[in-house]
Amino acid sequence: MTELITPSKASTHSIPDQLVRERALNLYHSFIVQAPAGSGKTELLVQRFLILLAQACQSPEEILAITFTRKAAAEMRHRILQALHSAAEDSSHPTEPHGQKTRALAEAVLQQDLRLQWNLLNNPQRLRILTIDALCLSLTRRMPLLAGLSPKVKTIDNAKDYYLIATRRLLSHLTTEQKYADKLAKLQLHLDNRIDLIEKLFIHMLARRDQWLPHIMVHRKNLTSNEFRHVLQSGLHHIVHEYLFTCYEILAVEADELMYVLRYAAENLSVENPDHPSCACRNLTEFPAPVVENHSAFIAIAQFLLTQKNTWRRTVDKRDGFPADNKPLKARMMGLLQQFNNNETLRVNLESIRL
Repeated sequence: MTELITPSKASTHSIPDQLVRERALNLYHSFIVQAPAGSGKTELLVQRFLILLAQACQSPEEILAITFTRKAAAEMRHRILQALHSAAEDSSHPTEPHGQKTRALAEAVLQQDLRLQWNLLNNPQRLRILTIDALCLSLTRRMPLLAGLSPKVKTIDNAKDYYLIATRRLLSHLTTEQKYADKLAKLQLHLDNRIDLIEKLFIHMLARRDQWLPHIMVHRKNLTSNEFRHVLQSGLHHIVHEYLFTCYEILAVEADELMYVLRYAAENLSVENPDHPSCACRNLTEFPAPVVENHSAFIAIAQFLLTQKNTWRRTVDKRDGFPADNKPLKARMMGLLQQFNNNETLRVNLESIRL
């Protein structure tokens, strides 16, 4: 049985949801814990781990804690060992209820440790607190034949070089298959024959394959073309929203100044070149929210800030909506460009929005 519990933020004097926290230590139930930062989730996890050590295993290796990051795994390990060392060496007792609970559980673990001769304080590596990657690596090393990998396989933090190798192998294969070659040619035409952009797209996809692989499996369930198109469109909207939100967070710091200057430029452009993409800023009354419906507005903003080669603009002139007779507005625009032109995250996301 799995139960959802939501601890509230911990108080320095009392914990109003103490009964809920106690339920999460019931070894006969599974729990999903949702809580804000500072509410004591890590402390609760430490207590759950300690009570498992004290009551539910004959060997500490039987318990597995999985985290996403090395930092989280290291913190969890540190907190557990800190509780055990404190129980073994510190004669003073915590005054707060949650601290007293942790101390009691740590003392029970030490008794179990002594009885079963684990010697955890001298062998902390017996605590299995791993990242997901480390767990998968340990499994493949134990079963190399079944995994089809060398026992010496290792994980890397940045797989971009390998994504590039895989992408080039794929593109080489696609050009030899007629049914794919035509589609690849169509993609090349769409991207002005920029093979580097195609490679970039595939590399980006491989880095985020958890987001699109499920859609391929869904397609195998005999969806109609319209249904599958809707699935793919939803995925694309999700990706675009990520780019928009990142740009929004960075640009919103200067939202008022940016909107004033861009509206001025868009007004000038609409007279000389009404089809210019930047004219989309003309009717903006406020900084656009990061939603797919405002995609064209963010493309217009990118048009003002970036060159056609997606580098930061170094100057603006009449062609960008800043005639020579209004030097103050041009200077304000240059000030914005100088403020943003060292932000590579913003530049990359603006380029992706245009693409």
